Amino acid sequence: MKVTQTPTPQPSAVLPEPSYVSTVLATIAAGLECSAPADTPVTDGVLRRAYNVAVATVTGIPNLPDNVANEVSEKTATLLPDIALDATRASYAQLLRDLAEAVR
Repeated sequence: MKVTQTPTPQPSAVLPEPSYVSTVLATIAAGLECSAPADTPVTDGVLRRAYNVAVATVTGIPNLPDNVANEVSEKTATLLPDIALDATRASYAQLLRDLAEAVR
């Protein structure tokens, strides 16, 4: 009887875990929560600043090629949920963390 082993999946050298998009979303969430009290409302300007800082941080540290950084930025922007009228930094950050987990 021949015994065969199923190879153990190895992490991809090309695609990191978690994805860059997931990391940007989690970084935006952290930025929202760290920059003001949790019950402060989220505005477009606040979200835009947190997004810009997160994209620059996540794509700049590993010095990603421009085309990869641009794709990460665009995909993240399309995933951002609309800001509800009563959204606080804490509630919006939780939405982003849930989304980050879903797109890993």
